[in-house]
Amino acid sequence: MRPDGLPTTPHWPEHAEIIPTEDATEVSVRRLGAGAPLVIVHGALSTADDWWETARLLATEYQVSVINRRGRHPTGIPGQHNIDIEVADLAALLDQLPEPAHVLGHSYGAVLALRTALTVPMKTLLLYDPPLPVGGPIHPDALDRTDRLLTGGDLDMAMRVAFGDVLELPAADVDAFVSSPLGGRQSQMLRSFIQELRAVNALAPDLGVYSALPPPVLLVGEASLPAVIHRAVAELARNIPGAAHHAARAGARRSP
Repeated sequence: MRPDGLPTTPHWPEHAEIIPTEDATEVSVRRLGAGAPLVIVHGALSTADDWWETARLLATEYQVSVINRRGRHPTGIPGQHNIDIEVADLAALLDQLPEPAHVLGHSYGAVLALRTALTVPMKTLLLYDPPLPVGGPIHPDALDRTDRLLTGGDLDMAMRVAFGDVLELPAADVDAFVSSPLGGRQSQMLRSFIQELRAVNALAPDLGVYSALPPPVLLVGEASLPAVIHRAVAELARNIPGAAHHAARAGARRSP
């Protein structure tokens, strides 16, 4: 990570691989290394490039595949944008691999990985900061307000509401973040953030469906993140027998 908060310039292989999808959207995958397969699924306000450094380090022991989810260049703009279609994208990638993969999902990507694990074999599953609507939808009024501000062209205030009221960052952190290069880059993904969090809010709040997940599960929650994340991690830990639970230091990941 550079001092300005942006990721180090990635050096992926020249050509991204394309996985087949149900609606013919071209979903790209970046690969590094050799060994047992490990798949990374990024979150709402990020792209595969944000995971370059992690992928580079892991590629000394694994073949790392980082899916570049819908709406992030060079993956196509989605004909559909919902959890089921992105679960199908991830399943298509996993089906291409020679053996069940280790899967790491972050934020919204953790939700996709969790849902995919219900039907697709995985060797292990690491869920980092999964946002789930435990106890009710995640700040739907603030999310609607973000949408109205963005539609009305007030990007600065839309970012402030998204990070302050939806993601519950302290006001001082919101001010610093919105004016930073990283905040400017993430503002370009604010529309997909709204769509993706609404899709999460539409999920059933009962997490008992995950109680029979076959792969070993590690749950990670960053200490500084909103209470809704900690509730989701704690509730998953209660519902998934044998799941390990780890608290990460604040700032371990910068992109939701």
